[in-house]
Amino acid sequence: PSFVGLSLTSPQEDKNNYSRRQVEQEVLVAYNCWGFAWEVLRASSISDLHRLTISTADPSLAWEALTSSNFEPIQSSQEEPLLLTDSSLRNKNIAGGDVLLVWHQNDNQPLFLDHVAIVLDDDLYFEKSGSGDRVPFRVNTWDGLDADFPPAVFHWDWRRRVRFCDADNSEMADGQKDDSDRKKNKNSLPSAEDAFGLQKFAAMEQFKLLDHLQLDVAKNFSMTPQYSDDGSTVEAQTYTAIVQLDRDIEFDEMGRASLPESVFSEHSLQPTLPTNIYADDDPPVVKMQEQETKSS
Repeated sequence: PSFVGLSLTSPQEDKNNYSRRQVEQEVLVAYNCWGFAWEVLRASSISDLHRLTISTADPSLAWEALTSSNFEPIQSSQEEPLLLTDSSLRNKNIAGGDVLLVWHQNDNQPLFLDHVAIVLDDDLYFEKSGSGDRVPFRVNTWDGLDADFPPAVFHWDWRRRVRFCDADNSEMADGQKDDSDRKKNKNSLPSAEDAFGLQKFAAMEQFKLLDHLQLDVAKNFSMTPQYSDDGSTVEAQTYTAIVQLDRDIEFDEMGRASLPESVFSEHSLQPTLPTNIYADDDPPVVKMQEQETKSS
């Protein structure tokens, strides 16, 4: 179905010029760098997470999630330009598991997140190198990242996931930690569905229709709007599915992880939707001429 968020108007005004807004819509299934990094970070926060979720969030939502209170800033090339040329200084305060955000901002334009990678060791990073189906998951070096994102154009921020520790989740007197499910998951990051789903757009004026979706439906998808140069008009939307794979990760005798081949079948990756995707008894309606608006 299409979820284009156009203004809602009463069909009683002119019944001939209105149509129900539920049409066929292409939805992509893809992983990009921050969808992958988010799942890596989330898996590190939940000890019994055995199934991966595939997502490709809008850059603004990814930036919002990765700069939220769940992450503390470690260092930034904007504040310390020498980080980009001095390896000792760059690696002094970061550790494995920290996250690198690469971004740029043009004049009179909002900030744009370009890349996310996970720190493994000094000048060594784990990344998904793009969103296409032929770009690899790989270990990359600082030199490789520097070549892909020239410091003359891009800014670099390093952040660390916050491990909340309070009286309810602190080390006990005997040195043992409380392992209840509630306390084990206290530090867990939100799921991709909660962080990147269509419900995150529902409060925006351009996408009011999304507020009428069933919440479970909204959480199955994310969206990347494409705006006009002045940012005033939504010209197109790309919808992507948020899919939890239906099989557990497998490990061989060497401890190497892999995914069973069955998870890559079309059936496994197909989102399941109810007949009526809207929370209301009847789907909302919009003007017929507005239905000509196209989505990517």
